[in-house]
Amino acid sequence: MLTVRQSAYAEIRVADLNNSRHMIIDGATHTLANLSNWGSLLDYVPVMHLNNLIFESPGKLLILGLGGGSLVKSFSNVGWEIDVVEIDPVVTELAFKYFGLEQSEGNFFNADGRKFLKYNDKKYDLIIIDAYGSGHIPFHLVTEESFALIKSRLNKGGVVAVNIISIGWRDKIVNSIASTFKTQFKEVIALPVTRLSDEPGNLVMLASDRTIDFPATKLANPRYYYNKPYKHWFVSEMNHAWSNRFIPENTDETIVFTDDLNPVDIMAERINYEDRKRLHKYYYEKGLSW
Repeated sequence: MLTVRQSAYAEIRVADLNNSRHMIIDGATHTLANLSNWGSLLDYVPVMHLNNLIFESPGKLLILGLGGGSLVKSFSNVGWEIDVVEIDPVVTELAFKYFGLEQSEGNFFNADGRKFLKYNDKKYDLIIIDAYGSGHIPFHLVTEESFALIKSRLNKGGVVAVNIISIGWRDKIVNSIASTFKTQFKEVIALPVTRLSDEPGNLVMLASDRTIDFPATKLANPRYYYNKPYKHWFVSEMNHAWSNRFIPENTDETIVFTDDLNPVDIMAERINYEDRKRLHKYYYEKGLSW
């Protein structure tokens, strides 16, 4: 264990296992990076890079949620101009100290994501929300009103990308976030990260008023992938997610989240329970105890 810190928001641990470094926030892994090049080993990161295929060229990017900074590094490496908002200054401090993050890779702000959007009127081509964990989804970032605010900060043709942890591809939390997005955006698609449709894991959701598509040849063109040591892994993850993309459907349990009606924390509890069991088993088997 390299460090254990208590912030005003969470307990943050940084630990090395084999040739990888973990940032563990309140018992959940938020960053997993290769020690040799700081490239992310979490499988949702390549799926986020499908956005590089949607846009003709890198533009302005806002990331809500820093973690260890893997998304910042990977998008900076392909030329995006990046603003990053992280509510917890201890997370920011540890990202710079332990995960190779550099000031030149973005503009960094310690602030609440929604407040930042409210009081800063800069426009972006892509907004990535990476602030949802298995144990805690900030309710004020997943409502009809917050998505309207996010939309107002997008340039024409802009895209919102969200990293979600769920139990299965068609979890009720996936359907509800999608339905909430649909109150503001014309097109919403889900990109499954996990291989099995009923297992716990990540899912990336995209929302936009543009058609979310790109030529299929781009998926096989190596020049679109920044991380050469993991090129084949990148290609495999991207192809899997894109090939299995789907439009989430409403069910009897689907709720449109609003500032006045938002049970997302209740929905997240069962996901948190299953995800923590899986993570604690993994860390125990690797010899890392609390």
